[in-house]
Amino acid sequence: MFGREARYPSEVPEHYMVDNSVETVVGEESVSEDIERLDQIKAVVQDNVRKVQESTRWRLKSGAPKPDFKVGDQVLRQNVRSQQRKGGKLEANFLGPYIITALQGKSADLQGDIVQEAWAGKHPHVILAKIRPYKLFYWDIARIGPNKELESEAINAYLSILI
Repeated sequence: MFGREARYPSEVPEHYMVDNSVETVVGEESVSEDIERLDQIKAVVQDNVRKVQESTRWRLKSGAPKPDFKVGDQVLRQNVRSQQRKGGKLEANFLGPYIITALQGKSADLQGDIVQEAWAGKHPHVILAKIRPYKLFYWDIARIGPNKELESEAINAYLSILI
């Protein structure tokens, strides 16, 4: 009924018959094009998968430094609760510091200031992938030992008196 350019109904002949031959040819062409396109897409996908696998192999072989924990180290524990609750995204990502009391395979026993967790029946074992080393910064010192002079401050005061 219509070609590439639109026709007005007044331009179409009165005895024009529409048959299904055009629709079947167009359908067969689109199916064959889709099959060819599918083969191309599969080739691209396989190439992308191969590239990602190679980069993953290279990254794992590079040997990123793994933290080696010892009994007595101070560590931070990952706050899994912050990832599982609705408003938990605003909570701290890590809790602590905790002291490692025992290491068993991939788990560690932690001892911290929060004794309520033990009395509540929560298990003290933590997977090693969920902890990281704890670093003490100067803003933590006021929280740990309030109103106490640091050793370096006492030494500096003594040295300033001598000079």
